[in-house]
Amino acid sequence: MKIIKQISMFLLIPILMFYISCINLETNNSAGNIEELDNSNSNIYITYFGTACFLIEDSSHRILIDPGDLFTDRFTAELAENLEPVDLIIITHNDFDHCNRLEYIKGVDSIPIIGTNSIQKDFPRFNVITEGSFTNGWINIRKIDIAHGLRPNEDHTGYNIQFADKTIIFLGDGATPLEPIVTNPDILFVTIGGIEASVKNGVQLVTEIKPLNVIPMHWEILSRNAVRVRRFERTLDKQSTETKCIIPEFYETIKFAID
Repeated sequence: MKIIKQISMFLLIPILMFYISCINLETNNSAGNIEELDNSNSNIYITYFGTACFLIEDSSHRILIDPGDLFTDRFTAELAENLEPVDLIIITHNDFDHCNRLEYIKGVDSIPIIGTNSIQKDFPRFNVITEGSFTNGWINIRKIDIAHGLRPNEDHTGYNIQFADKTIIFLGDGATPLEPIVTNPDILFVTIGGIEASVKNGVQLVTEIKPLNVIPMHWEILSRNAVRVRRFERTLDKQSTETKCIIPEFYETIKFAID
């Protein structure tokens, strides 16, 4: 029944997008009180699987974020099954396109999953951690209270991730922060496509958060959205922002050197 309900909801998305185009972890994301991590001075690598799915890794650990796919056929069930083991999974909300490959991931029964209450309810056999903060010696995570761009009352969260000497802000489908977000992170992931958000919304978040690097996501569902992501890049450039806009190709791995 759950799958039928989610599929029914998402069958409406292409229609809406066509007409729009022809968009105990504690809810506390401040940089203070973050436990010192035992990280080696290694580089981190980010691989893009489409929609909002990313693999983030260093020489010792691997994190998978929002393991889902919607109409792009990029992060397929076969790819999820054959992905090398990961140490941690992070999910922003239980929309179909952010978690529909979760059950295919190798060894998922024993992998800690940082998620929302709705994720815990929908995947009761998995180890879903819903508290506002999480740490285990190599990573610190704090939830960010940010409303979903299309359905503001949805059970949705962003994340402040401290990993390998980097501060990573991942906002999922979030468009409206409900609390201050730490500024000047190393990397910001922001939605600018689908019907959840817009270029204007993404640019506003970049302006407020002032990241060193921004990676736009969730823009590739329709081919016309490729125009949108380039407009996002040009708008940032016109504003003379110091933020570097990085638009990864599908399956491309980007290296971030540790300073």
